[in-house]
Amino acid sequence: MGLFVVYTIGIAALLWYSLFFLPFPELRHNFGFTLNIVQLGFLSLLSFLVYRQETIFRSIFFQFWIAFAVLALSAPTILTCTYLWDWQGGMAAYVWASIVTRALLTWIICKILLHYVFHDEKRWEINLISSLVVLPLYVWLFWPYHWNPQALLTLPGAASAATLYLPIRKPLIVVNSVSLVFLLAFFVHKYRTDRPIGVFADTVLALFGGYLLIDTVELAVEASNPVLLNISQWAIGLVSAA
Repeated sequence: MGLFVVYTIGIAALLWYSLFFLPFPELRHNFGFTLNIVQLGFLSLLSFLVYRQETIFRSIFFQFWIAFAVLALSAPTILTCTYLWDWQGGMAAYVWASIVTRALLTWIICKILLHYVFHDEKRWEINLISSLVVLPLYVWLFWPYHWNPQALLTLPGAASAATLYLPIRKPLIVVNSVSLVFLLAFFVHKYRTDRPIGVFADTVLALFGGYLLIDTVELAVEASNPVLLNISQWAIGLVSAA
């Protein structure tokens, strides 16, 4: 109970900061943006509650708890770094946040797939195999930006804001696609074996696939246009609400 209270206070503090003190009023007043922060924080709290109650597949909800918390924190962190350290600090925060959040999501989905397929294996073995699959992929795709995001400024595309993040967007599309393939493999295997994990977990995983699909489309069309960005934020908001 004490941990739940502490975590609830943490989520409330994040929402309070994002809604009232984030140093970009135009985003604080953007309903789609604030709705996504509120929903992700609530989903993290909900996953934490289910994790505390679940007995069989509780590791899945532990992973969702962490994933939603990281997603909720990423946008406020990037914007705060932009405010404190100007656009270069914001650029570095965006690169690191993009890599960390997508790596975590890919690792979690890989773990869920392996845990479902090899349910008799020990947890540390699943964690190790997932790490051996995901970490080399991220090191290869994002080299050298994971340790030197300023390397983006040395590329020809750095002259334009529209192309500055293109070297990051392309690998992000690849890793999102890998995550979607992992989710597809999970549902195909589940359909063939018909081993239940619960309607709630099934629904969350399916909607999580929708979330990743929208994010991938947003990256593919380079949604820097405010209208397109607003549409994608609303679409993610609807998926989160579902």
